[in-house]
Amino acid sequence: MIAVTQTPPENISIPSEFYNWPALLQQLLNRQSLTTPQATDLMQGWLTDSIPHVLSGAILTAIQAKGVSAEELVGMASVLQSQSPVPSP
Repeated sequence: MIAVTQTPPENISIPSEFYNWPALLQQLLNRQSLTTPQATDLMQGWLTDSIPHVLSGAILTAIQAKGVSAEELVGMASVLQSQSPVPSP
């Protein structure tokens, strides 16, 4: 398996099965906010069940302790909006 150790460029999203989730957790524990693409990848990872449950809990706790940033909300909300069905007129 390939592990990503650096943050991808802003316009590139890494498939969640190759993402280095422990590094993302460490970033949060260092009280550094996620970029919008990182938050997007995180939400996609949660929706595809690509992140181990224990690690998900740790990530959620770290986000709560640090405080959610606007960039994180934008990234996560964009994924949820893209996955939501559009109501018929």
